[in-house]
Amino acid sequence: MVKSYNPMSKYSVRPFQSKLPPHRIYRILNKVISPNPSHHYKSSDVRRQDRGRRRNEQPDQIINGPATNNEPTERVLSNLKITTKEGKPRQRMTWTREMNITVMRCYYTATQLEQISIGYRPQLYNLFTETYPELTNIITPQRLVDQKRVILTNKRLTDEDIQNIKEEIATELDGKNTRQNNFQTSLQTTTTTIQNTELPETPATSTLLNKTPHTQTPRFTNTNSIDRINDELQTNIIKWTGINPENRLPLPKLIYKKDTNTIINTVNTLIEKHLHNTSTIEDIHQLVYIAAITVITQNKQLTQNRTSHERKQSKPKWQIRLENKINNIRKDLGRLTQYCKGNHTKQVTKHIRHIINNSNNKETPTEALDTLKQKLALYTTRLKRYKEANKRKTQNTQYNRNENYSTKPRKT
Repeated sequence: MVKSYNPMSKYSVRPFQSKLPPHRIYRILNKVISPNPSHHYKSSDVRRQDRGRRRNEQPDQIINGPATNNEPTERVLSNLKITTKEGKPRQRMTWTREMNITVMRCYYTATQLEQISIGYRPQLYNLFTETYPELTNIITPQRLVDQKRVILTNKRLTDEDIQNIKEEIATELDGKNTRQNNFQTSLQTTTTTIQNTELPETPATSTLLNKTPHTQTPRFTNTNSIDRINDELQTNIIKWTGINPENRLPLPKLIYKKDTNTIINTVNTLIEKHLHNTSTIEDIHQLVYIAAITVITQNKQLTQNRTSHERKQSKPKWQIRLENKINNIRKDLGRLTQYCKGNHTKQVTKHIRHIINNSNNKETPTEALDTLKQKLALYTTRLKRYKEANKRKTQNTQYNRNENYSTKPRKT
């Protein structure tokens, strides 16, 4: 007869109780049941190596360097082991010295010795893939820019190597510029020789030779229009000479009309004789303003006064909100005072009923009057305190700005 287990009994049979965690028990049972070592539970080191790159495994290397004139452009990329789930080749690889030199050469060529700061990545990628065409699907433009930064920060190339690369690229760019300039000069000489050769007079050739590449905008042929613009220019010279630039009228944006270009060219011709009398930059600036306001008035555009452009000092939102509350409380106080004095007209009684209904507790008019007086004192002191804090804050910001501009040296 099997006795049942009684925890209070001293001689009762206790079941197996282990202090080991469940996964340790499962590991022990698995070793006992399956004698094959391959079925045993893997250690933590092996599992950690299975998740990513193994510790002793070296990164893949590209065997051959960049192609030169004597070497064929053959690369051994079959040794790049496939490790991703999608079957793509591994992106991590070692960059040889020749590859780093090629990256820097392509970078300085694409940026024209760092004169171009944006939009050079496609050209950098194309120059690099021309040398290494088998890396087209492996390397991205961003990866090349990152490698350039790694080369400079980690000193993968010495300063002498970088300087030599810059000198070589500079000579190459100078050669390209000279060839381009020679081509342009040769093109200009050929065009001039073609124009100087005598062609038989035909309507087509006469129109071709007389045609200019840049047609100038015509000026006024009417003397009355030129005299009118000259008079306007003289009056503006007399009016605005010696005036403080801050007191000048702001000029609107020029609206191009039918005769706008003609007015501009006429003013330019009339103002040339006044340039000889200018000796300082202030005089030139003043003359430019006079010419501009003359063109604006002749273009039938109105100049606006400076007062219309001045910015109005608006109150902050919190101040407007508090002032509205104070004004409403004062209105209700006046009505309650009149009601308590005996003014029980229909309109006053209506407002008093509305004030009492809006209060939290149903108060009498005398109690509502006392409550509104306390609210008025609260909001007025709050408004005064906020104004003082805002004034202090604005004064501090003005002082700090003036100190920054006057005492602290500017960063160059």
